[in-house]
Formats: sequence, structure tokens, C-alpha cells
Amino acid sequence: MLAQYFLLIVSVVILCFQWIGILLSDIQKKKPLPEIVSDIYDADRYKKFIEYNSAKKKLKLVTSISCLLVDMIVIFSPFFSLMEKNYNYSVYRTTIYTTLILITLSLIIKLPFDYYDTFKLEAKFELNKKTLREFIKDFLVEGIFGLVVSVALFALFVYVGENMQKWTNNYQVSMSKAWIISLSIASVLGLIYALLMFLSYGIFHLLYKFTPLEEGELRTKILGLLDGSKKKVKYINVYNESKKSVKKNAFLLKLFWHREFGIADNFITGNAQRELLGVLSHEVGHLKHKKNLLNYLTYIFVALCIVALAYIIYSPKLLLSISQWSRASFNLSINNYYVLFLIAESIITPILFSLMIFQNYRSRQEEYEADRESVKNGYGVEMIELFKSICKEELVDVNPHPINEFVKYDHPGMVNRLTAIKNGINPAS
Repeated sequence: MLAQYFLLIVSVVILCFQWIGILLSDIQKKKPLPEIVSDIYDADRYKKFIEYNSAKKKLKLVTSISCLLVDMIVIFSPFFSLMEKNYNYSVYRTTIYTTLILITLSLIIKLPFDYYDTFKLEAKFELNKKTLREFIKDFLVEGIFGLVVSVALFALFVYVGENMQKWTNNYQVSMSKAWIISLSIASVLGLIYALLMFLSYGIFHLLYKFTPLEEGELRTKILGLLDGSKKKVKYINVYNESKKSVKKNAFLLKLFWHREFGIADNFITGNAQRELLGVLSHEVGHLKHKKNLLNYLTYIFVALCIVALAYIIYSPKLLLSISQWSRASFNLSINNYYVLFLIAESIITPILFSLMIFQNYRSRQEEYEADRESVKNGYGVEMIELFKSICKEELVDVNPHPINEFVKYDHPGMVNRLTAIKNGINPAS
């Protein structure tokens, strides 16, 4: 089978999963709301939610189909062979310019859909406050950041791939040296991950204006939430979410030694103080989180990836076969690492899908744990009222299909979340 058809099959399967998720959601919408969330929407607001939810799903599906069609046109065209000819069969230039062109193309394709989502759909349901200037700024900042990171990573892939033959003495290497190379690569990737976290933090501060929360009663109470926690939070900042949307949020940023509370300005002005303290108490619950079996399973998976990498370096037949298959399928004379990445990503899609499900499950369990911290501190009732008001204001799906929740949600669905909080308030219920 040509690699193009393999990529097509995987892409269609992914699109089918998305379509199945939409069908399950539609089935769930026909059922009456469970009692615990039945008072969130009145009849008119629920009708508006159904209309909004349906429009969002259609837009997402149309966007996915459009991107798939463009991807397939590129993949089945002589684009990749023309790229290597145009750049004189230079592996570095071919891969980097391929990456630049295709990611820029992807951004251009998604731009009108994002514009429609922001200024037509979100505006229609009074969820958007972003100006055109803010939209363009966000698009450029996020797009340029993604482009620069992608090019840098692919340059690294090319460097490692092109030097692997030399490092392994023409792929004849002992297992001990394979381990050394594997651990070195893993260490570099770890450093890159840390760097990306710092850069993401910087980008977030470019997209929003952050100002320190002024001294006073609220700041004192927030600091009081940290009593009993070994880890402290030095910075409490307010950011201007009200300029972009009606969404309200408060979060705890943990970046190695740097910890920072971020609070949306409209959260402070539009909600009771105890509701805000309840959410921040939840965030402190994350701060107090102790490692458990789910965390250790994640570490085991990372270790297994390093072992697999060492084995591939020691016995690279599979990798070399994939490389030869990609060149033959696309009529290439040299490796284009963008193509290799697409094929490798498609091959491990089942693993990535399973990992996503596991990570989402782990995240939901940690959310339940953090909610228990809020309940323990006496904010359970406020959390329930807050979640209900936010769901109503932001047209949130309060009753997702259980399969969609299990597969896609990194936070508990509202029925399960409110039930857990209520049971925490009244253990006997």
C-alpha cells in the first residue's frame, strides 16, 4: 500500500470518530436533563444552548473536512517531490520549507473558520467581546509561535536523523551505546519541553494584560487558603478576560518554582467573593496533590518510550523500512522529515488515542480531588452555584454523553461533578 492511502485511511477514521461523537451528543440531547442540572437552563435558554451547540458541532465538522480535503490534495499531488527538486535535494532546506509552507497553509485555511466562529457564531450568542484588532493580534502571536516552534523541532529531527548513521557506526551499535543515545535524546526533549513551557507562559502574558491584585481583604483571604500547604504562591494577578469574552476563570500556574494565581477580571466583578475563593481553594487542592498510581503509570509510560527508542536505535530495521516506504510512495530521493513525521504519527495513532483517554481520566480524578479541597474548606455550596451560573452564561453542555465524557473530557461532566460535590457536602446522601 502506498503511504498516501495509509494516511488517507487514518485521517478518515479520525474524522469518523469525530462524527460518532457528534451522533452520541445528539442522542444525549434528546434525553431529559438529570435532576441535579435541570435548574441550570430555563426553556428559552436551553433552546439557545441546543442551537449554539449544534452550530458549533457543524462548524467543527466542516473545518475538519475542509482541512482533510486540503491535506489529501497535498499528499496525492507531486508537492513533496517538487519541494526536494526546488531546494536542490537538501534535507534541511526541503524539510524546513515544507514545514513552513504547510503550517502556513493550515493557518490560512483555518483563519476564515476562526473568524466566523468568533464574530458570527460567538457574537450571535453574546459570548464574544473580542475586537478585530484583538483577533488579529491573537492569531498572529499564536500562529507565529506555533510556526517557529514547529520549524525548530523539525530542524532538530533532521539533525538527529541525519547524524544517527554516523553516531551508530552505520547502524551497528551496542545496546549500551543505544541506551546512551536514547537517554541523551530524551534529556534534550525534556529541556525543549521545559523551554516550551516558559515560552507558553510568555505568550500567555502577551495575549492578556496581567496586573497584581491590590492589597486588601480579598488578597488576604486568598493567601489564607494556602495555610497548611508546603508549597506557596507568591504572585496573584488579574488578567483582562472581559476584553475578549464573557468566560470566567481562575487558575493556578505551576512552572517549576514559579507559582501564580491568575484571576479573570470579570470573575471578580461579576461573582460573589466566596465563589472566587471556592475556585481558588480548588486550585490549592491541585497544589496539595500527592503522587498516586495514575501519576506513576505516566512515568512508566515515559520510561517505556525511552526503552522503545533505545531498541529502535539498536535495531533500526523498522525505522529504515518506513523511511524507504515513504520515499518510494512519494517518489522522493531524500528523506523529507515532515512526511516521516506524518507517517509515524499515523502509525502510533492508536497509542496516542489510548494515552489521551488515560490522561483525561487522570485529569478528571485530580479535578474531583481538588473539588474535595473546596468542600473541605466550606465552599461546596458556592461551587455548585458558581458552576451552574457559569454553565448558563457560557452555554455549556451540562449533560454530555458518558462515552464522550470518558474519551474526550479532561474535566468531569457537570452531572458527575455536581453530584460528587453534593455528596461531599452531605456524605450520607
